[in-house]
This record gives sequence, C-alpha cells and structure tokens, in this order.
Amino acid sequence: GVQTCDLPILRPEGDRCRVLFCGEATARKGLHLLKQIISAVAARRDDVEFIVQVNGWQVDAERANEFEAFATGRGDTRVVKGFLDERAYYELIADADVVLLPYQDAVYVTGSSAVFEEALYFGRPVVVPPETLMASELAAYPDAGRVAGGRGAGAFADALLDLISDYPRF
Repeated sequence: GVQTCDLPILRPEGDRCRVLFCGEATARKGLHLLKQIISAVAARRDDVEFIVQVNGWQVDAERANEFEAFATGRGDTRVVKGFLDERAYYELIADADVVLLPYQDAVYVTGSSAVFEEALYFGRPVVVPPETLMASELAAYPDAGRVAGGRGAGAFADALLDLISDYPRF
C-alpha cells in the first residue's frame, strides 16, 4: 500500500507530499540534479510527487529537454512549462509541501533566492545547499527546513527524505 506522508490534510486524503522545484531551468539552479534526486527519493518512498517548473527564461534547453523526457510517463513527476503569472506562481508555492532548492552557483554563498524567501513567506519548508546565505538563515530557524549535507544529488535527496520523515516538525 501507499505510505502516508505525515502531512496535515491540505488536499484530498491519499495525496502525496508535493515537492516543488521552480524558477529558471538551469544548471546553476540544480536542474541537472533533479533526475537523480527524484529517483533516489522514489526508491525509498512512494508517497512523494515532484512538481518541476521548466521555464523559458535563461533555460538550459538540453538539460530541460532531458528532464522532460525523464518525467514523461512517471506517475510521480509533473512538469509545469513556461513562465507563470504572479498569481499562478504563488499558487504553485502555496500548494507545495516542500520547496527544493538544489542550487549550485557560488552567488548563493552571499546572496539569497527569491524562491527561498517566497517559500518561507508561505510557510513552506525548504531544502537548501550548505555554505550559503540560505543555510545560515536556516541555522537561525531550523524548523523552516533542512540544509543538505553536500551539493550532490544524494545529499539533497537525503535532506529531503529527512524533512519528509519528520514533516510535522516543520
């Protein structure tokens, strides 16, 4: 049977934990890690779904196409293509249970992310990379999410699984 996700009932009973990746579809945002993260999580839980926005601004077309091919036919992954207007974008975040930010760029060592700030505004826990401004903010507010133990796909998957397993805390 399907495991429960230990989440408050926000949607009809039986729904999965919704993990959102949104923003520009580039390697600097970690798009190239998603296939491995999703596969690792799916190998350990069958109650998680991924919503992945693949937008057209600064899109990494080859990686985006590879990801869309990976997602096609998967019951646990849905792709949202293109830009979203403000309302649709906020609804996407508000409907998520967790926001995944597997960012790779050095800019995040001293800079934050609008998606990070918006997720926290909506009360959505986040998974962020280590040694970033976002990780420093989570140190002050540990119930707001998890910091991955590294920048690889396995570290993000482990942090995500850890967060989901203790979801009521967040």
